[in-house]
Amino acid sequence: MERRYDTLFRNLVDQVAQKLRERDFSLDRRGTFGYCHWVEFARVLHPPRGLPPREQNLALYHLIQHLRVEARLQRREAGNDPSSLLLAMRLWEYQPGTLVTVEGSELSEALRDWVNAVVETLDDDAQALLSEHESGRVRFLEC
Repeated sequence: MERRYDTLFRNLVDQVAQKLRERDFSLDRRGTFGYCHWVEFARVLHPPRGLPPREQNLALYHLIQHLRVEARLQRREAGNDPSSLLLAMRLWEYQPGTLVTVEGSELSEALRDWVNAVVETLDDDAQALLSEHESGRVRFLEC
């Protein structure tokens, strides 16, 4: 029996999943809690030369009764304190029976554009941090 009956959310996830796989994210887990359906993608970055690995998680939520879709990007250094640092979060409310946000945007495009932008920014920041580490300079990212 097909357990993923939330077709609206399933279609939204399908639209961002390919781009996330291209960026080395994989589906980590998914679930349902009451009227909230969620999926979480994760990747672990292994920087060279002694920097600690970093786990990055992108979670998508569909709050069915509230007509909302939410996305959260978190980062955690592997092996350290299990608390996560929230890097970015976005919430979209949509109109009943449509895939249009209350602001008038196409929900799938808004979600896809946001996911692409935050992951690209995260990749750019990670690359800059590695370059600075290799040059002997130390920098802390402000998120």
